[in-house]
Parts: sequence; structure tokens; C-alpha cells
Amino acid sequence: MRSDSRQYGVTFCGQHTWNDLGLVVLDKKITFPKRDKAQIALPYSSKIIDLSTLYGLQPYVERTIELTFLIIDQETLSKDALYNRWTKVINLFESPEGKSPLIDDIMPEYYYLAELVDPPTWDEYRYHGKFTLKFDAYPFRIHVKPEGDDIWDTFNFESDVAQITKYEVNGSKDIELINIGTNEVQPTIVANANFVLITSTKTINISAGTTNPDLVPYPFVLPVGESKIQIQGTGTIEFQWQKELI
Repeated sequence: MRSDSRQYGVTFCGQHTWNDLGLVVLDKKITFPKRDKAQIALPYSSKIIDLSTLYGLQPYVERTIELTFLIIDQETLSKDALYNRWTKVINLFESPEGKSPLIDDIMPEYYYLAELVDPPTWDEYRYHGKFTLKFDAYPFRIHVKPEGDDIWDTFNFESDVAQITKYEVNGSKDIELINIGTNEVQPTIVANANFVLITSTKTINISAGTTNPDLVPYPFVLPVGESKIQIQGTGTIEFQWQKELI
């Protein structure tokens, strides 16, 4: 947190709540995600079958982020100015369609994917007011920098790992990628030629160009931990992803 607590805030839609909007954070509540359990009680028994990890990982439900801000017009101390600022702020937070990155000044190397779903609450006083915004957020925090970025000044020796994510391949190469997060990820793959990836469970064909998992059906997944992969082909291939933590 910054030395002046009034300057503490979050960044959303490229706007910092204090630096750009002049909002003072009065309260912040970030919940931890709950495990999404799929349990079946056996008839005539006290035993329960847990199917939650049927596909490998424990799923989680979304978390919530609740922020309460003080808004005040210190220049004119008028209702019109207060409402103009109120209008600007609310429309900024309401503008994205779907989830957008929300960066907390505490641990700014991670971001939340959040969306304002419930209507804001507003308490009005003479020349100031406070409002509360409640976001629904993706269960995991996402690291801002991609894996393979091991710049010394920003490297976290407690939670980061130094690894190579871009390879020159001439025929065949055995590599190891490490997902040190707590959730499986789907990397974007950038290649200047066609390649074949052989993992312990499947063989995957990769076409030249950029394979973005957000835009096309995509079979390549990095589970949590170490993954040994054989790359077949000739050219350059790069794996781009960011670790996800609770």
C-alpha cells in the first residue's frame, strides 16, 4: 500500500481510482473462491462419493470483490459537480461487456478478471457521497507477466520459476514446461512452421501462425506441474501463458 492511504486504489479499464478518478477507498472485501463440489450420498450408507475431480482438477466457483469509495468534489462543493463525477465513475465501471482486468495496488503483479453485475449502492450526503461496487470475478488471480519473463528486478524467488518458453527446433526436440500455478492453462502458441507436439497423453498438430486458445477450439493444455513434450518439426515455436493462483 502506498505511504498516503488515500492514494491506495485499484485500476479498472485503464483508470486508477485515485490517480485518475480521485476516489478514496473506504473498504475492500475480496473473498476466496469456494470449491465447487459434486458429491453423491450412497443409499443406506454414511459414505459420500466425491466426483469433483473427475476431470483432473478441483473446480471453483467465482469469487466476489466488493469496493466502497468516497466521492467528493473538492473544487466547487456543488451537487452538480458531485453528480457529474458520479456519472463519470459509474459509467466507467459499467462500460465493459464481460470480465475485464482489475488490478489491486496490493500485489499489482496479478490481476482479477471481474465484472460489475449487481447495481451499485449510493449513499448521498451534502457535498459528498459513497458508493459500493460488487464484482463477480474469475476464481483465480492471473499473473501480469508471461512465463519465461525472468527479469531480475521483478523476479519473485518465492513464487516464480526461470524457464525457457521459446525454442529453435531442427527435426525434433524434447522440452519441459512447468506450470507453477494452481490451475491448468491453455497457452497461446506462436510458430513460424507446422509442428507436432507429443505429450504423455496425446499428439497435437500445430499450424504455422498464432494459435490463440480464446478464439479457436484448442486441445493443448498444460496441467499443474511439469510437462514433458516432444516437438517435431523445423523452425521456431513459442509457448505463451500466465500462471494462475488463488
